[in-house]
Amino acid sequence: MHVSLYEEENDWYSNLLAINSYNVAETKYPYLYWTENHLQAMWWEQKYFKNLKTSDQLPITVISPGIWNHEAGPVFLNAHLKIGDQELRGDIEVHLEDEAWTNLQHDSDNRYKEVILHVCLWPPLSAAPTPIKNAKGEKVYQTYLAPYLTISQTRILQLIDIEQYPYRKFLGNNPSCFSPSSSFVEEKIFNLLPSSVSWGLAQKVQYLKGHMEDARLLLPTGIAMALGGKQNAEAFFELFVRLLKYKDKTENELLSIALGMSGFFAEKYKLKWKDSFFYQELLQIYTQFSTLIPHSIRLLLNQIRPLNHPIRGIAYLVKLIQDPLMPSLFTEIYACWHQGWPEAYLKKDWKLLLNRIKDRLPSYSDEYWRHHYTFESQKQALPIPLLKKSWKDKVILNTVLPLLSSEIIQKNNPSEIKAFHNFYSFLNRVKDDET
Repeated sequence: MHVSLYEEENDWYSNLLAINSYNVAETKYPYLYWTENHLQAMWWEQKYFKNLKTSDQLPITVISPGIWNHEAGPVFLNAHLKIGDQELRGDIEVHLEDEAWTNLQHDSDNRYKEVILHVCLWPPLSAAPTPIKNAKGEKVYQTYLAPYLTISQTRILQLIDIEQYPYRKFLGNNPSCFSPSSSFVEEKIFNLLPSSVSWGLAQKVQYLKGHMEDARLLLPTGIAMALGGKQNAEAFFELFVRLLKYKDKTENELLSIALGMSGFFAEKYKLKWKDSFFYQELLQIYTQFSTLIPHSIRLLLNQIRPLNHPIRGIAYLVKLIQDPLMPSLFTEIYACWHQGWPEAYLKKDWKLLLNRIKDRLPSYSDEYWRHHYTFESQKQALPIPLLKKSWKDKVILNTVLPLLSSEIIQKNNPSEIKAFHNFYSFLNRVKDDET
């Protein structure tokens, strides 16, 4: 009985997500072996690995992974990387094993003369990789993803549906509109905005759309992932989607379900918060759901300050899901932009518009969370905000701006695009000043 109910909940969860979602794109017949297409999809998504380094232990920061090349030559063109202290622009070649570079004679092939990084899955069996160069005689950095994977290789094979790449995942059945040779796309996006800006914003939009098919929920999805921070963004996304099924429950019921899914009713927490009346109330509520909704969300909890504890993010997420205005949040923000950008552009003053957009992002107040960080038995002397003030800035930069840019570019009004770029620059200056 429990198994069938759990499977029903999982079916609902899978159906809600984007059909081509790379995060949960499990197929009935997953590949059981690695192909270069898997590796290419991993590089394109920039997921499943972190803290990437070269074979000589220089840190790699991917500013842009490049444009997926569908012709002969390197797999990704015009990538933008920071390797160590050096910023590099060039092409990326991808193979499962690094011997392929020499075996395929890329070192003497002019099509590969701009390659700056060779990405492989597995390190060589020998003690140290053999250094490689491109056709210009310049060093090609090497990296191996396997040591930096955040989940198992078997799991990645299940999650990546390579039949959806490189076109169908993002563009349905009309891949030609994204061809690098499309002069319209290049003029419309890459010329009217600085390329580094437009590319970064477009990547973030595709990232959100890769997670959520319902356009109304793109902004809430971004908010949910921001609540998780860097450590738990994907976990909070999964929690958000799973909780949507139960949005008609009472707030405490939904909160208890969320805490149970996240493992906060494990024995160690029951002991830790045994003196919290609110925790005990939620635990009692959860008993009616525990057999139907198992612990399925893994959160990273190391080195987290009390005000940043995921439980506070969960409390906000529950309120967001039950907010009747949630599906219209981006519509309100876009209307705010549409009404405010001409005056802000004319006066070169973006503060008022920024504050109006911030006001559209919901702030929730709760008597319990004003006086408790988690479920400590004693009240805090001074009131506590449910979330830090800076969270709205992160949502605006990482979710609102990319979604706005997508709408603005579609309208193709040069003045509005320039205004958006000024607004973008203003926000980054504010961020730098605060830092």
